[in-house]
Amino acid sequence: MATNSNNSSSKNTSTTKCNTAFCDAQYPSTALQRLASMHSRVAQLVSENALQHKPWEEVHQSLLWAGGLQDLPNAIPG
Repeated sequence: MATNSNNSSSKNTSTTKCNTAFCDAQYPSTALQRLASMHSRVAQLVSENALQHKPWEEVHQSLLWAGGLQDLPNAIPG
């Protein structure tokens, strides 16, 4: 039986230096600043009760805005 000399369970031990507060050393290419902005906008919507007792279309628009996304109703899915 042949053995594999590569240990597939070993983790990458290289370190990435982060020079900003919005940096994840384990996943350096993630968009943490964008995620933090999204969380802030959602919190704003919640604190303003902007999502309660609204038609789905308005809630949908607000959530897209919070996520930094556009509503493209005529776009082909996929």
